[in-house]
Amino acid sequence: MNAMKHGLLAEHIVVRGEDPAEFDSFRESLIDDFLPQGSHEEYLVERLAACMWRLRRIYRIEAGIFTLESLTIELDRARNETEKYQQDVEKRLFPSGVLITDEKGHSRATAQAEETARLRQEESLALSVAFKQDVENGNAISKLSRYEAPIEKSYFRALHELQRVLAARQNGQAPASIAVDVTVDGPSAAPTGDD
Repeated sequence: MNAMKHGLLAEHIVVRGEDPAEFDSFRESLIDDFLPQGSHEEYLVERLAACMWRLRRIYRIEAGIFTLESLTIELDRARNETEKYQQDVEKRLFPSGVLITDEKGHSRATAQAEETARLRQEESLALSVAFKQDVENGNAISKLSRYEAPIEKSYFRALHELQRVLAARQNGQAPASIAVDVTVDGPSAAPTGDD
């Protein structure tokens, strides 16, 4: 249990912006739930913790992607609203090239654009921005779903194996093997005396 107590797994699972202490607490709660004995059970509990933590991260990324897209739309709207209160005039009359026709409306729209731009920079969106940039304008949500599926499969595989091992231990038996040999040759013919 030493590796489980010293936070070694957290070093490899927790990414920037996540709290290693929160992960350790989460993992400890799983240890308390399953009370693993031996290295095999310990590995399975650690596998569950890692998969569950990564699945939680996926949900945050997905929420962040939608938030980022929503803020991008809001920023575009705020900028358009700002431009609505500006009127281009001849550069020789107004050197700045812009005439503000409604100072209050312009100030309100500018403040909204600045606030939305600030919200887009928040740390909570950092993972989402990184993921979105990584997929380079592809369909981030479907790629995220494809990323989620094998993690979830691994989680359930570890959970079922842990449940099988724990049940066998509670019954005082060695766990039965679940490995199965599979062939694709079909049924073999019984050997004849001519062979």
